[in-house]
Amino acid sequence: MQLLPYQARTPSFLHTIFGALSYTREEALKRGTLVDVTAQAKRFSYPCAVAISRTLFEQCVQWDRFDSECQVYQDQDNRLSNVLVASRAAMRRSGFAQLQASFVLKVLPKDGYSRIKTSKHLKIMLDKDDQNHPALTLMMVDDLHQALLDFSRNAQENLDRVAL
Repeated sequence: MQLLPYQARTPSFLHTIFGALSYTREEALKRGTLVDVTAQAKRFSYPCAVAISRTLFEQCVQWDRFDSECQVYQDQDNRLSNVLVASRAAMRRSGFAQLQASFVLKVLPKDGYSRIKTSKHLKIMLDKDDQNHPALTLMMVDDLHQALLDFSRNAQENLDRVAL
């Protein structure tokens, strides 16, 4: 599943990029495009709501007993903790002054055989939720690139249909 952009009811960073083709954060959470990790993030002193993209969840967090049997034992809660700690450190390095920060996280890929961690490029963005409160979103850098490609592809398809 790919990341689809969302927007708060007031203009936000993502809304300025994606405009009317976006939807609210609440809708993204209901659709499963975003996964709410606010409860877990509170343990690491996050001051607001936190969500991660479905892609980030599937590639860097999700881990079950079958994965441990095929590869190396890992705990899903610890994998999420690693993501949250790394993103908090990235925010601290940016001085909390920027609306976004990028960072690299080493994770064991969920492929059934790997035993060596690979680098994943992640981004944390400060935005607003649907009630105009601060909210953080963590995503794979490729999620944003994919959303831009999908936006471009959909725009071209719509233009092609109108031309017919």
